[in-house]
Amino acid sequence: MTSNSKKNYNKIKSTTLYIGNLAFKVREEKLWGFFTGFGEIKRIITGINRIDLSQCGFCFIEFCNPKISIICFVNCNGVQLYNRALKIDLDEGFNEGRQFGRGKRGGQLMEDSYPFKKKLRFLKKRVF
Repeated sequence: MTSNSKKNYNKIKSTTLYIGNLAFKVREEKLWGFFTGFGEIKRIITGINRIDLSQCGFCFIEFCNPKISIICFVNCNGVQLYNRALKIDLDEGFNEGRQFGRGKRGGQLMEDSYPFKKKLRFLKKRVF
């Protein structure tokens, strides 16, 4: 079995989902309320900025049954929550330390280039 196929097999057997593109104002209670409708949740790990410990737009949800995580993945990927489309993926399982953002400023990696992209859009409007 190759490493990619083993990784995919582990994801299918996992009870954990990665939920991305969360609005920063989403609280853990809201996530419990939304995802409990699919089945029993073991725990929710909210992603936090490693520097200032604020929320940074992602979480891991660990269900009690791997079938529930697959059902949730299939039915919720792209669903709008606080006007943001959720990006959901099956995850191999949560390991301590993954709750922290990996970006230069402690948040998500995609946020590192955000000010540059915003400035670039502004300049394109002015120049072109």
